[in-house]
Amino acid sequence: MGSMRPYLAGYLGPAAVLLAAAVVAIGDGSAQAVSVRTTVSHAGRAPGTGAAGNSADCAVSCQRVYSQRLGAGITMSADVPGNAGIGGNVGTQVSLHKASGNWPDGDFTVTPVAQVFQFCGFDSHDFYSAYSYLCHKDAALWVYEAQWSPLGNDSGLCAGVAVGGRAGEKVTLQPCGTDARTLWIADQGHGTGAACAGPGNFCPWISGADSHFRHPLVLTVDDRGQPAAPPLLIGTEQLAPGSRHRAENLQQFAH
Repeated sequence: MGSMRPYLAGYLGPAAVLLAAAVVAIGDGSAQAVSVRTTVSHAGRAPGTGAAGNSADCAVSCQRVYSQRLGAGITMSADVPGNAGIGGNVGTQVSLHKASGNWPDGDFTVTPVAQVFQFCGFDSHDFYSAYSYLCHKDAALWVYEAQWSPLGNDSGLCAGVAVGGRAGEKVTLQPCGTDARTLWIADQGHGTGAACAGPGNFCPWISGADSHFRHPLVLTVDDRGQPAAPPLLIGTEQLAPGSRHRAENLQQFAH
């Protein structure tokens, strides 16, 4: 199985967006993963057309990211002073804030990168071992990145973790397209019963930098003491009370 090393080559420019991943058959019947990128223009959008949680200038390309627990009125946002869509850096904390059409720090572009099996292999550059639980059981799940895109501008910074595989690690802005720390796996098997994309379709987001996928670390709302802007962190996936297959609502997200 081919690795996703073409994905690690980096973005083509400040307006480059990773749209999809293709699997190209090669001579012996195995597969090589190839990332497909294109550039998009953010110019010419009509003012005042932003959906709740996205600024008007980001209406076309951005999505709201919100939890089932708090609802669509509280969305993922970079914690940047001034709320002007500037000043975000590697390590900037990512939290949930009240949605507003005048809040560019809440503009994110959620992009499908590939399916899990395209990251599986035997090469040292492959993210996951072909023998791993993830590649054996969840190979068809989709992998995403969530790029901070204030006012519709690609920042090259994605919601991720500075240290992978550590429960309690806060979600921060990290360089996109570098390694698995900015990857999120849509855990459809523990969602609310619908697909993991589209408004109201909730799923846990597994941290792609985890290595213990039998009990994965997933995006989690930290509701301990900061009700106005609860931080996001990664925590061990927990099933809802009385459920055998659905994660608790603090770990269910839609976009």
